[in-house]
Amino acid sequence: MTKWRRPYRDPVLILSGILPVVGCVYVVLFAAMTIASWPDVSVPYTVAMGVGFAVALTLTWRLHRTALVIGDEGVRLRWLLLTRTVAWPDIREFQTRPDRLGLDIRRDRMFLVRHDGTSVRTPIVRNNPVPRYHFGARWIRPDRYDLLLTDLNRRLREPEFTP
Repeated sequence: MTKWRRPYRDPVLILSGILPVVGCVYVVLFAAMTIASWPDVSVPYTVAMGVGFAVALTLTWRLHRTALVIGDEGVRLRWLLLTRTVAWPDIREFQTRPDRLGLDIRRDRMFLVRHDGTSVRTPIVRNNPVPRYHFGARWIRPDRYDLLLTDLNRRLREPEFTP
């Protein structure tokens, strides 16, 4: 079994990790209130709230787990609703290209380029020195971004290298 890890420091990880914890606290409070007033609470309301909480907690957990992670098998790209794994032998290089975020904002994003020429968008975006979290992207300072890009491309050329 491969141990997946982030090859970069993510300053927003703690903030995005608080959301599922706060959501769990709300679920426990809702459950306690429902149990305390059970005869007066309708079952459809309770089921609807339970489903709503389950969906919200799942989305906040997936948002927290959004990342580019590496392991012995390859690179795993975790997005909000999709996780994709690309094996190391299938990757030609990592490169930076402009990507459109939102309305008219363009930022440099890291792309994974396969040997067949197809590009795969990663959640890693080069940012100014202030860390941000936007649309599931992980914003990394330019100096750390460039170091990550260099390390990942070095990992492709030297199989024994572990960033």
